[in-house]
Amino acid sequence: MGIFFNRHLALFCSIFAAASLCGCILSYKIKCVVLIVSLLLLLALAIIFAFLKRHKAAIITVILCIAFMTLALLISVLKMDIPIKNAGEYSNEQHNITATVIEINYQNDFYSLYTVRINEIDDKKVSKKAALELEYNASLKLGDIISLYTTIEAIDKRSSKPQSFYNEGIFYYISSAPAVTGHKENLSIKLHKLNQNLSERIYDHIDGESGALVSALVLGNKNLLSSQTIRDFRRAGISHTIAISGMHLSILMLLFDFVLKKLKLKKSVRGGIVILVALFYLALTGFSLSTVRAFIMSAMAYLAFIFREDSDMLTNLLLSLFIILLVSPYAIYDIGLWLSFLAVLGIFTAGYFITLFSDAMYAKTKPKSKYEKRLSPKLARLFVILFSSVIITIAANVFICLPAWLYFDEISLISVISNLIVSPFISIILSLAPIFILTSPISFLANTLGLIIQKICELLLWIVSYLTSFSSITVSMNHSFIKPIVIFLSASLALCLILKFKRKWLIAIPPLIAAVAFALGIFITSQYYSQMLDLEYISDTESEMLLLRDGNEHIIIDISSGANAYTYNAYNRAIKNTATEISSFVITHYHNRHQSTLYKLFRQAIIKTLYLPYPQDIDEYYIMQALSSVALDADVDVVLYDSSVQTNISKNVRINLSQRVYLKRSTHPIFYFTLNIPTSDILFLSESSTENNIFGTELDNALDNSKTIILGAHGPKTKNSISLNTNDPKILIFADENIRNHYENTENNNFVIYENTSYIKLRRPK
Repeated sequence: MGIFFNRHLALFCSIFAAASLCGCILSYKIKCVVLIVSLLLLLALAIIFAFLKRHKAAIITVILCIAFMTLALLISVLKMDIPIKNAGEYSNEQHNITATVIEINYQNDFYSLYTVRINEIDDKKVSKKAALELEYNASLKLGDIISLYTTIEAIDKRSSKPQSFYNEGIFYYISSAPAVTGHKENLSIKLHKLNQNLSERIYDHIDGESGALVSALVLGNKNLLSSQTIRDFRRAGISHTIAISGMHLSILMLLFDFVLKKLKLKKSVRGGIVILVALFYLALTGFSLSTVRAFIMSAMAYLAFIFREDSDMLTNLLLSLFIILLVSPYAIYDIGLWLSFLAVLGIFTAGYFITLFSDAMYAKTKPKSKYEKRLSPKLARLFVILFSSVIITIAANVFICLPAWLYFDEISLISVISNLIVSPFISIILSLAPIFILTSPISFLANTLGLIIQKICELLLWIVSYLTSFSSITVSMNHSFIKPIVIFLSASLALCLILKFKRKWLIAIPPLIAAVAFALGIFITSQYYSQMLDLEYISDTESEMLLLRDGNEHIIIDISSGANAYTYNAYNRAIKNTATEISSFVITHYHNRHQSTLYKLFRQAIIKTLYLPYPQDIDEYYIMQALSSVALDADVDVVLYDSSVQTNISKNVRINLSQRVYLKRSTHPIFYFTLNIPTSDILFLSESSTENNIFGTELDNALDNSKTIILGAHGPKTKNSISLNTNDPKILIFADENIRNHYENTENNNFVIYENTSYIKLRRPK
């Protein structure tokens, strides 16, 4: 389409953005080398420019392109590489820390996550952001000054996805209990309190989940929504609608502009008021980068309108991206910004097809001859509106395919349909909510508008729930065939945009090819996996997890201490194995840490059923109650299963858990369980389970009948060597070499022995 033709500013800004992205990939040394080469090249071009008489415009263009690239890499080095490198200065050592709470990310009975600004480290003045994570409700408030003596960890060593912290300029992680020593407030805290007061005003008139939805849509308080609603919007492919974004700001600005226009105000006055209102809304809702992008673009459009100059959408888009990355280099890691940017780029591209269709429709309202049938102008307008909605939604989804593949683990097959259905409801709510908030002191108007908004929200929530009630509406982005499709589509779209074609409709060909390839890949893989039964065993120190795949059902069997790291290790591996939801999460024994771990997991993952063993004492009973409460709040079904009774955990797999028994020397239970599957049985033995005849002949029968035996490390340590005799060929899996040393007769040729194994995968057809 030749988008950079006669758009030199857009070209420079795009080079700056591309170089900023490269700065995330290239190493520190390579960037330094590129910077030196770039500076030398700029010097050479400057000398050539001084002596050359012709082509000076082209040379200036090249110089500016290199200058923008150099600036981006220089900022990447100064603002990202050096801070990340210096983060190790305080790591893995304990320090006295004084910090201020600047953001509350999560706060509930089982888990707290805060963003804090470290003011002092060992009485040394600093200004560094850190993530404070606690396994309980710390009840901290914005502006609280806290002190703690703890170990600081560099965030890149702590997190598997450091970019989720880097986009906020966070390079450190701390997790010790703090003591509140003071409190201070600034403008951002006052705005946060105003946000909370407005949220409470909404709740005074709009009850339940509807009130939470309005608060999320208008004020950005997404944490008020239930886990079920968050998952439903995610599965429908419309999560962006419940996060403050450019769409929300645009609707607000259009609403205020419409009201001011009815008041007969001048264009310049209207533009100034709308920009100020939008700026206040940005501050009130926390300056999300996608909203900032929309604000900059809208402000440029209004300024051009005021000064009677032309405004180019693409130039405004790329200039807004340049300003954001220049002011906040950490924004390069913000996925919301890139989704917003690419979606608008898709809308820009869709404009060509909308124009073609619109011209064709309105041409039919003016027939060339009396024999040609005339189309009603109102009907033509309706067709144009419907076509525009569809093509904009499709184009936006097509253009965000690359970041969706890189950052998200699934794609919704109904996202286009759900966006078309939900968008009108969101627009109505966002239009009515400001009027409702402003008129809330007037009881009659507030009650009437509140009732209308509540009914709209209830209908919207029902529609989303219904759309997501169908199975297999999400597809994993981790299928092997996804990568070449996304790369082909992204590269083709980039070429079609940059190169100048006579026939612009050619840009529609790559998405069509990608759609056909995607549908074919989904069909083939679904047929393949429907006939497979997979088992994966993961061992990490003394905790183990079993992952099962029974066709399209994914099961996690938790044999861990309940620590967050073990659970997420299993969940992330299941996601990498193309799971989009976990049909069964089975807990074999209780730990207190399961409460906070499962709460966080249920907020992120889609878990259908939680299987809990019947409690054996009062302590386990209270843990079981807490886990059941967490699960029910997240709309996860809870099944209590008996020991020594076969329980179906999938279509073809049954678990049989032994009675959990405590040894005198340990407070940790020992147990074993068998997995009954169509082809053979799998037996898991926790450590000490064969130390003596605790389970009687029951265990001997399980050993004889099982084809695969996993000798785990979880539980009290075995003191003496144990004889494991069998005459049948077995697959014998040891958690580690120390476990193997406890067993005799393991050199028998009938055994397949895996030594020092942290991960093993067994696959067999059903």
